[in-house]
Amino acid sequence: MQLAKARQADRIWVVNVGDLKPLEIPINHYLDLAYDTSKWGYDSVPTWLKLWTAREFGSEHSDAISSVVDRYGMYAARRKYELLDPSTYSQLNYNEAEAVLAQWDVLGKDAQAIYDKLDEASKPAFYQMVLQPALGGGVVTRIHTEVGKNSKYAIQKRNSANDVATGVMDLFKADHELTQRYHKLLDGKWNHILDQTHLGYSYWQQTMRNTLPPLSFVQNLEISLAGNLGVGIEASNATVPGDDAYHSLSSNTLTLPPIDPYGPKTRWLDIFARGTEACSWEVSPWVDYVTVSPSSGTTGPSNGTDVRVYISVDWSKAPAAPNTTTVNINVTSSCDWGSFSDPLIKLPVTNVAIPSDFTGFVESDKHIAIEAEHTSRNTSVEDVSYQTLPGLGRTLSGVALSPILAPSQAPNVGPVLEYDVYTFTNTSKANVTLYLSTSLNQMGRNRPLKYAIAFDAESPKTVQFVANTTGLDGSALPAGWAGAVSDAVWGLSSGNSTTTTHDLTKVGKHTLKLWLLEPGVIVQKVVMDLGGVRPSYLGPPESFRAGVDSLESYKGENFAGV
Repeated sequence: MQLAKARQADRIWVVNVGDLKPLEIPINHYLDLAYDTSKWGYDSVPTWLKLWTAREFGSEHSDAISSVVDRYGMYAARRKYELLDPSTYSQLNYNEAEAVLAQWDVLGKDAQAIYDKLDEASKPAFYQMVLQPALGGGVVTRIHTEVGKNSKYAIQKRNSANDVATGVMDLFKADHELTQRYHKLLDGKWNHILDQTHLGYSYWQQTMRNTLPPLSFVQNLEISLAGNLGVGIEASNATVPGDDAYHSLSSNTLTLPPIDPYGPKTRWLDIFARGTEACSWEVSPWVDYVTVSPSSGTTGPSNGTDVRVYISVDWSKAPAAPNTTTVNINVTSSCDWGSFSDPLIKLPVTNVAIPSDFTGFVESDKHIAIEAEHTSRNTSVEDVSYQTLPGLGRTLSGVALSPILAPSQAPNVGPVLEYDVYTFTNTSKANVTLYLSTSLNQMGRNRPLKYAIAFDAESPKTVQFVANTTGLDGSALPAGWAGAVSDAVWGLSSGNSTTTTHDLTKVGKHTLKLWLLEPGVIVQKVVMDLGGVRPSYLGPPESFRAGVDSLESYKGENFAGV
């Protein structure tokens, strides 16, 4: 709308909202923008939300309610509900599925706490505009994500696959109860508003009946051929002992992702029941600088079915880099492992260090992830600058050129975003992917959306990530558009049009330079793959940022925007 106003297209605006209710908040926002566009800049959403919540529910709760609505907008926009499926959020990598569900859980609890404090007259409006979306969005996301967990656990032959499946059935019922609660508010004032189905989409049209994705069950009355216990690790579907499609035939060894001081504080393995008997177990690293918690326990039908063991390193005792030390970790049990021997878990340990005067992002696990607003330096040229758009993005925010009708920029001439990074991996094929908001070529065919990128003194590489349309009238959608809309970002299933390759054979400090060459290019996140990025929907959590983060408090296991 700011763009329409800037182009003087301000006499008639038409918006397709689908349904007037329950979209009161965005419609109200739209109408306020239409009434006085110049009052509301691109970074004004948080201010508008606080004013709206103060008007509707009082200033006492304004900050808390606006925070809930703001976070809900981010979480819900990551992927449309009808496009969610059990594989959306990774069950294997970066603890992504768990982190996303934790965000929804906190959101729901925060919204419920506000509801409990409101006067009775305000509760119906708050429920239908704020609490129900927070709770309902959380339930729908959890249904799909827990089905994904059920699939993983069934692959691993865990007894707990059945518990997860039963839990999904409970969530299915809870989803229905939330809908009915909405319909019964104020003696049915809004009855049938939420009747539209929202689970079970197979194509764009609404499903005729809410339907769960397929669930899997294991036979829990029999013992696995590999014994009563199994061991699994993060970042893999493989389990030991026994055979599966995810590790070498008859191998009893699994290798964890590497650990270093600048990444996650812990790695983990799961010990789980896949039989009918309770078994005691013990986890024992071969060296004293690797510790595990818990180190022993009993797992089985009457003693729980899954235990997560966290593995950490005392870096003051670990061997110093450059070499990586692989530490063996034994897993033993009072029960046998079928016809297999004791499992062995391997942990690659690299005790690296950066110079004490370095500030910027630090490589871990052969990657660096950067939230775009966290620049080391940010320049402006002739009244053209970069503006942070809070909340516009899947994990934190977006960064774009300002003003919206700025002229085309040139690399090495226009304003630049700079990020200092420190690498330990020597590679001539460092792939850098930008996660970019789903803009189109809004400035016309002669000014397609582009950015330029370079490290240090290398010549900038210019990337046009939105293809020219094929229709003579410009009506055809560009290649990759469907994937970009589904993902809410260019850079994933839209193709590799936002990835460039760079020579980083020199380890140490580098400066990543990024030029957004047209207004409308909005960068959310930068991911440097030095050979270690694993598949996920949101990308790796933001890397350790020297000068901002501390080694004591940085965990490297969650996402910005919590």
